[in-house]
Amino acid sequence: GRGGVSNAGGGLVQGGPGRPATKPGALPFLGFTQFPGRTRKGAGHIGRTPSVKSRERFVAKDAEWLRLNRHGSVWDHQARLTKALNGFYQYFGLRLCLSQLGGGRQRVQKVWQKTLRRRSQRGRRTTDWATLHAKPWFQLPQPHLTPTWV
Repeated sequence: GRGGVSNAGGGLVQGGPGRPATKPGALPFLGFTQFPGRTRKGAGHIGRTPSVKSRERFVAKDAEWLRLNRHGSVWDHQARLTKALNGFYQYFGLRLCLSQLGGGRQRVQKVWQKTLRRRSQRGRRTTDWATLHAKPWFQLPQPHLTPTWV
């Protein structure tokens, strides 16, 4: 592979300049990074967290939509991003994934702020970003976990 190093188990450990290597035994599958672990009682367990690649793909898709609909209503932006984030939470909302879900929400908010700044020449200097988060149209859903029986 490109920039990969084989570990003792024969699996590929992704990494390179500026990128941390994944844990030995970590396996990307269906958007999750699956890794061996232990429960509190010591039994074997497979932990799952959203892979960075799947999260960045999700953010890039939303960024592209925001770029194409930059001058639309902020209420339309909020409705679309809320729907997308809720779908992201439903798919990736497993145990051990809450911090990664919060990271996805934070990345989407940053992309949205950047899009709003690019709407006009005055947007950079007249927008108080501290009060923007208090606006009702800028609220995005908080991360939540999906019930385990799903």
